Amino acid sequence: MVAVLSTILAKVGAFVATLGSSACVIVVADEPETPKSLIK
Repeated sequence: MVAVLSTILAKVGAFVATLGSSACVIVVADEPETPKSLIK
């Protein structure tokens, strides 16, 4: 029973870690360019 629970938790943890990593890449790639009027 403990082995099954630990396996499930490990798989869920790996899935959540994958989501976090891909979300960071999407946010960085989706960042809009700053307009030149705001830089001045």
